[in-house]
Amino acid sequence: METEHVIKDIEIIKLMLDPRRFRIMKFATDEPITVKQLAEKLDEKPSRLYYHVNKMEELGLLKLVETKQQGNLIEKYYQTDKDVSRSYNIDPVAAQQNSSVIMQELSRITNQALQVIEQGILAGPNSEQQCESKVAYKSMTKKQWEKKLKAYDVIMGAKDDVNHILLNDEKEEENHANSEQSQVNDEKEDYVFVMLAYRLKDAENN
Repeated sequence: METEHVIKDIEIIKLMLDPRRFRIMKFATDEPITVKQLAEKLDEKPSRLYYHVNKMEELGLLKLVETKQQGNLIEKYYQTDKDVSRSYNIDPVAAQQNSSVIMQELSRITNQALQVIEQGILAGPNSEQQCESKVAYKSMTKKQWEKKLKAYDVIMGAKDDVNHILLNDEKEEENHANSEQSQVNDEKEDYVFVMLAYRLKDAENN
């Protein structure tokens, strides 16, 4: 089941772009875990993680599965919700109102990637860093561009229907090319696709 969520809260937007969110979900996947245990794995203070965990529970990324009484304290155990696959989109109005914050977060991620890639290039072919950059220029219609974006979404989400999407995309392009009316009505534009991929550990070591 695929559920799409529209995010309006800027703090949640920042959370979704924070690598700690991914790591929290990873550590909470196999078995229930407390904030204190997460803090030990992430080498963070528990006080810095409570906010993230509470927001992730609010979003449905984590669910509270157990509570235990330890003296005067109640330990809460969280686990990643595996039942529902979700995609998240930023509300256009929220994006417009918080464009500077969003661009700051995207710049941080992009700059990390560029730094890791530069270090990998400087280290030469024997570099242990894991990073990759790809650039592709394409001439296509708006509809074809939208289909490509959908295919990339599927690939990055590691969904099972990736081959189905790509095959349908190729068939549609073939049918599109064979339609004279479509060629008249759909004007092609030039697009550029940029992919940056890197290992988080390498970014932390820079």
